[in-house]
Amino acid sequence: MGEGRMSYKSLTEDEQVALEIILEDLHYLFDKEEIDVNEMSAVLNNLKSEEIHAYINSLFSASKPERALREAFFSLGGILYT
Repeated sequence: MGEGRMSYKSLTEDEQVALEIILEDLHYLFDKEEIDVNEMSAVLNNLKSEEIHAYINSLFSASKPERALREAFFSLGGILYT
C-alpha cells in the first residue's frame, strides 16, 4: 500500500466507529432525493457524525462544495487527514 493511503484495519477502534458513523450518515443522505430547506433542521438532527453535519451546514451556508468537503473531512484532525 502506498504512502498516504489509509487501511480500515490500521485505524484505531474509535476511528473505525467514527468512520462507520460517517458511512451511516452518508447512506441516510443518499436515500434522500433532495433536501428541502424546510426539512433542513430535521435532517441535521438525524446526522450523527460531526463531519457530515459540518459538511451539510457549510453547503447550506453557500460554501463551495469542494471547500466544504475539504474542511469537513481532510482538515487537520479530520478522520481522513493523512
